Amino acid sequence: MPHTLPLRTDWPLAETAFQLGVDEAELRHALGRGSLKAHVWVPLMSVFQIRSAIEPPQLCHWEGYTPISRHYCQRLFRQGKIRLRDFPGELAGQRLVLPYSAEDLVVTVTDLVILAADRSEWEKRWTAYKQRMVQKSTASPKIETIPSFRRVRIGNEEHHFGSVQAAALRLLFQAAKNGEPWLNGKKLLHDAGSQSYTLSNLFKRKPVWRKLIHSDGRGYYRMQERILRSLTQTSA
Repeated sequence: MPHTLPLRTDWPLAETAFQLGVDEAELRHALGRGSLKAHVWVPLMSVFQIRSAIEPPQLCHWEGYTPISRHYCQRLFRQGKIRLRDFPGELAGQRLVLPYSAEDLVVTVTDLVILAADRSEWEKRWTAYKQRMVQKSTASPKIETIPSFRRVRIGNEEHHFGSVQAAALRLLFQAAKNGEPWLNGKKLLHDAGSQSYTLSNLFKRKPVWRKLIHSDGRGYYRMQERILRSLTQTSA
C-alpha cells in the first residue's frame, strides 16, 4: 500500500505568498493590521498561562505553534528580529508568559508561519477583494450630467434663458463643481460666446439672473450657493 504524505498545516510567509500568487508585502500588511494571523513555534518549555485578571497564573508545559500579535508583527517587520516573552493565547483574554528563569524567545521574519485555517480564511477575503476591484475597474464610468439651464425654476416660477445665457450659467455651475467657483466676468462672457461687455448687459432682459449669480463687486462672479443646493429644482 503506497504511503501518502500528511497534509501541510503550515507555511512560511514567503511560501504562502508564492502559492497564493500575491506579493509578500500584502501578507505583511495584513499581519500588521490583524486581518491575518501569524504563528511561531515555541519549543517545549514551562510557561505561565494567564486566563483572566482574577485567576492566578498557572505554570504548565507548552510546545507548538503559538500566535503572535499584530503589534509584534509590526515591530518584527521594522526591526527584522525581536525578543518575545509573552504571547496571546488562542482564546480571548488568554496569554502565555515565559517565567523569569527562561530566556527570551528570539523571532525573525523567517520564523513566521501561516496556519491552514488562517490562510484559507484570508484567501477567501483576498479573492473577494480582487473580484470587487475587477468589477469596479470594468464598470461603466458614471457620467455626471450638467443641467442645460435653458429652463430654471426658482420657487414657483420657471424662467427661460437663451443659449448664450444658459452657457454662462453652465460655466459657473461647472466651476463651482470643480471647487473654484469664482470666474472673471470678461472671460466668462468670452467662453460663453457672448458679445456683451458685462453680465448685466447679457442678462438685461432677465433681471432674475441676480438670484442665480453672485458678484464680488470686483469683476468676478460665482453661482449662488442656494441655487447649487437646490439643483434638484433645475430641469434640463
